[in-house]
Amino acid sequence: MKRVPCLCVLVATVILAITSQAHAQYTEEDSSGKFSIYAGAYAPVGSDLQRSDAAVWKAFGLSLNTQMDVDDRPIASLGLDYAASESRSFKGSSLGMNYTRYFRGPAGEEGTLHGFYYGLGAGFNYNHAQMAPGIEEPPTPAVDESGIQYGVTALAGYDFSPDFYAELRYTQTTELAHDINFSGVSLVVGTRSLF
Repeated sequence: MKRVPCLCVLVATVILAITSQAHAQYTEEDSSGKFSIYAGAYAPVGSDLQRSDAAVWKAFGLSLNTQMDVDDRPIASLGLDYAASESRSFKGSSLGMNYTRYFRGPAGEEGTLHGFYYGLGAGFNYNHAQMAPGIEEPPTPAVDESGIQYGVTALAGYDFSPDFYAELRYTQTTELAHDINFSGVSLVVGTRSLF
């Protein structure tokens, strides 16, 4: 258990080092759009999490756009994601850090920077699941598991404008004990215009 706090401190140090270096390359007048925030829904599709009575989770995230193209659209980002759900028989959460690379076609005329894009990412999550014993036959045991899983993400998105976007993501993760799998689909909307 001592490894988890040490790993969290190490991850926070790496994030601060990367974000401070990436932020230093932007000038004061060129600061909008460097951070993205989003909110939406996450639906686990793996194992017992799909069968729980908390099938749709809240999802939030913040990412630093570490590289931008000539049209000021993100090419790469370092993100911090959080999803959680709670009900009478289930409580779960996932806190993840990932690196995502985006692929887009050329932009249209100035001021019409909208269109489809896709992306691929990799990272790791600290996941936690607590489930009451099941009543089906054969009965399932109570579960209280947490751990760090590695995962990959594939996404498709649409830029409504240079500042607002929506994404559909699929994340595949490794499993916790008791075949608990946090793999899932999320649908989010976000903005790059706040800071």
